[in-house]
Amino acid sequence: MKLTRLLSVFNKDDLNAFIDSIGFNTLDDKNMNENILDDSWEYVGHNEQNASVIDMLESGEKGIIERITNGIDAVLQKQMLNHNIINANNPEKIVKIAYPKYYDHYQNIIAGHKSGNQSYDASDQVTLAVNDGERKSTPTFDIVDLGTGIQGDDFSSTILALHGKNKVKKDTSYMIGAFGQGGSTSLAFAYATIIVSKVNHKYYFTIVKKVHLKDYKNHAYFYLSRNNKIFEIENDYIDGSDVKYINDFLDATSGTLVRMIDLEISSRYRERDIAKPRMLGDYFNTELFGTPLPIRMIENRKHFIDETKHNQNRYVYGTKLKLKTWKRNVFEEYSGYIEIVHNERTYKIDFYIILPTEKSDWVNDNKCKETYEMFNIHEKPIIFTVNGQYINGENFTKLANRGLSFLKYRLLAHIDLDMLGNEKYQFFTTDRSRIKNTDLTAGFVDKVIKELSENKLLIEINRIISEMSIEKGLDADALENLKNNVKSAYQEFLHPTKNSKGYIPNRGEKPLPANVTLNDYISDIIISNTKPEYFSDENVRIILKTDAYKDINKNANIKAFINTREYYIDSKSIMNGRIQYVLNNLEPGEYDLQFIYYYNNNSLSSNIYSFIVTDKRRELEPKGNKTELDINIDHVVSSEAIVSVAKNIDQKRIDIKLCLKHDELKDTYAGKSENEISQFKIKISQPICLMALYMDDIYDELEPDKQNKLIKSLVTTIDKGM
Repeated sequence: MKLTRLLSVFNKDDLNAFIDSIGFNTLDDKNMNENILDDSWEYVGHNEQNASVIDMLESGEKGIIERITNGIDAVLQKQMLNHNIINANNPEKIVKIAYPKYYDHYQNIIAGHKSGNQSYDASDQVTLAVNDGERKSTPTFDIVDLGTGIQGDDFSSTILALHGKNKVKKDTSYMIGAFGQGGSTSLAFAYATIIVSKVNHKYYFTIVKKVHLKDYKNHAYFYLSRNNKIFEIENDYIDGSDVKYINDFLDATSGTLVRMIDLEISSRYRERDIAKPRMLGDYFNTELFGTPLPIRMIENRKHFIDETKHNQNRYVYGTKLKLKTWKRNVFEEYSGYIEIVHNERTYKIDFYIILPTEKSDWVNDNKCKETYEMFNIHEKPIIFTVNGQYINGENFTKLANRGLSFLKYRLLAHIDLDMLGNEKYQFFTTDRSRIKNTDLTAGFVDKVIKELSENKLLIEINRIISEMSIEKGLDADALENLKNNVKSAYQEFLHPTKNSKGYIPNRGEKPLPANVTLNDYISDIIISNTKPEYFSDENVRIILKTDAYKDINKNANIKAFINTREYYIDSKSIMNGRIQYVLNNLEPGEYDLQFIYYYNNNSLSSNIYSFIVTDKRRELEPKGNKTELDINIDHVVSSEAIVSVAKNIDQKRIDIKLCLKHDELKDTYAGKSENEISQFKIKISQPICLMALYMDDIYDELEPDKQNKLIKSLVTTIDKGM
C-alpha cells in the first residue's frame, strides 16, 4: 500500500476504489450481516454500541473543533517532551519555551503594544485544509498536526478510543482538549475518516466508516485493520508533494493527518470560502477563543480558488487576540472590565464594545450583527471559556431587562473559567448545555448581569445608541410604503366602497380626546356618529364610545337593534375606548340604531342614532381622478408638531411633515431596542398621519401642543396594544 495512493482519496468514490484495490469490503451494503466483517473491520472503541457515544454532537463543524484541539494537544505534548518541560500546568509555559517569538508577540498584543497578528515560529504546527468532496455541500477536511504522532499499536487506545482518560490527570493540565467531547465525535458527520500518523519515520493508517448491520437497530462505527493490527503504509513520495501542508507533514519527525471524507457541515458555513467574514474562520475564532497556537486555514475547493485566482490561506488566532488587534471595530473607550466577588473569590471579567466602523451604522442592528459575528459567531453577549475554548454563553434577555437593551450585537463579556483551577470542570454539565445548579454557580450569572448593567461605560454607550435610534427616521422603503398606504386609506376615506374592511373613521366620528381616562368597566355607551345620510353602495361605519379598556370591550355582551329589532353585525373592531361596527348590507330606507349592553341581570342602553340610506349611488369621479391625489410625506428631525398637514386643493396635493423624534414621543421609546424602535415607528406612522387627515379642519385648527397631546394619546394606545 502506497501513501501517494491513499492521500489521493478525497471523496466517497475515491475511497471505495482504494478499499477495493487493497482487497477489503467497502461496507456500503446497508443489509450486511456481522460475519462479513471478518478480521478486517473492528468496532471503534471495541464497543458495538459506539454510536450512542459518537453521535452526540449537533454539527460537523463542532467535530472539526474536536479534531483541531487534539492536534494542538499533540503539538504541545511533543514540545513538552522535546524541551524536557516538567509540570506544565497550562499551555502557555510550553509555548513560551518552544515558540518564544510567537509567545512574546502574543504577550505584546495582550498588553496592547502590538496591533497585528503573526504566527512566527509557531506557524504550520496545526493546519486545516478544506478540499472538494463528492458534492459542494459535503467538503472533505484535512486536519494535520506536527505533534507526537501515534504508533500503530496505540491507535485503539488513543485516537480510536471512546472515553479516553489520557487528558484528565493533573499532569496533563496543559492540554486544552480535556473538556472536549473527543475527536471520535467527528466520525458521525463524515462518510468516512482516514487517519494517517507518522512516528520514527514510519507511517500508519486506518479508515473509519459508519456501517448499518442487518440484525442491529442502530448503525455502528468500524475501523479497518488486519487481525487487530493497524496497517503500516509505505511513503513513496520521491520529490515530495506539490501541496505544502502535506510536505510539512512528510518532513516532520512525527505528526498526524486526519482526513474527513464528505463531511456534513451547517449550510451557512459552506456557502463561501473559509476566510470570508462569518464563515468557518470566524466560527473557529469563536470556538478556539484563546487558542495557545495559531491554526493555519487553507481553502482548496476549486470553485473558491477560481474566484480568487489563488488559495485563501489564513490563520486562526482566536477571538481573544482579535479583540486586541481589530481596533477599528473594538472601541476601547467603552470597553473595560468588572469585578465580582462570588464564594469569597474575586472574578475579573473583561467586556468589549464591538461596533461597525461607520458611526452611522451603530444604530443598525443588522450591520452590528454582521460585525459582531466576526468576533462571536454564537451571538451570545456573555461567553464562558475553559482551556481557551468556548463552552457556552448567556443570552441577551437578562441584560435587556436590566436596561442595556441597545447593546445587543454590540457587547461581548468574557468569563474565563480557568481562574477556577480544576473546579472549572464542575461549572457546566457534561454536554455543556447549561450551568450546573450548585453552591459554586448559584447566583454567579446574576451578579455578572448586575455589574454590567451598572457599569458607567456601558450605560453611556447604551444611551448614545438609544438617542441615535430615536433620531433615526424611516428608511426609504418604509417611507415609500407609508406614502402608498396613507394615500390608499385616505382615498378610501374620501370615497368609501362597499364591503371595505378595517378601521377607517367616519367623517362624523368624534376622535378619542387626548385627555380621556379609560375605565375597567363600562359606565355608558354612546353612538358618536352624526352623519344623517348614506348612499346605498356606501359602508355605514358606527362608532360606539365606551371609555373602557379594549379587553373590557372585547368581553362585553353588547347587542345592536335596528328599528327595535335585534340585528347581528358581523364586522366589528375592538379598541380602547370604543367599538367600531360596519354595516354593509342595508337596503334604502330610514333606520334607528341603538345598542344595549347586558351585564349582571342589568342593561344599559345607548342613544338612538337615526340615519337614512338613499336609493342613490355615489357619483364617482371619472376614472383616474381618484388616483390623481398626491400625498407627500417628509420625515423631519425638528418640528413644533409631531405631524402637520398642508393641503393644496387646486393642485390636489397634500404635504405631511412627520417628526418621529419629537420630545412628546421619547417616553414611548423607553425600554425598546433599536429594532423594536424601528418597528414601532413604522407601526405608529400610518395612524398618526391618518388621524391628522381624517380630522381635517378640526385638527388643523388646534394649537400645536393640543395636536401633540392628541397624537401622543393615539401612540400611547397603540403602544399598550403591542
